[in-house]
Amino acid sequence: MLDSSEEFGTAVSVKIEDDGRQTAILRVASEDGGFIVCAKTPSARGDRLKPDDIVIWVPINYEKKIVPPEPDPRFGWVGFIVAKVKPETDMANQNFNIICDYG
Repeated sequence: MLDSSEEFGTAVSVKIEDDGRQTAILRVASEDGGFIVCAKTPSARGDRLKPDDIVIWVPINYEKKIVPPEPDPRFGWVGFIVAKVKPETDMANQNFNIICDYG
């Protein structure tokens, strides 16, 4: 996760919506260095997210109307943050170690 207050000058790094869901800015990993999306948790339950958390993001739909005129058309992907995972990996076990489930 990125710190949206540093990246975009927002008031907070992760916004808590009136219904308790969280909205955050993510860098999605890819071979070219990744791309940025805005994502929400599907529910109000779970730990509060913070910058540098590693999360599982599930893309749901592509919304061309939210893509800015410039940088990266992949910004139009809309999806949910479904889990926070441990940042370390075990090469013998390819499963993620889930810290928190937001579903």
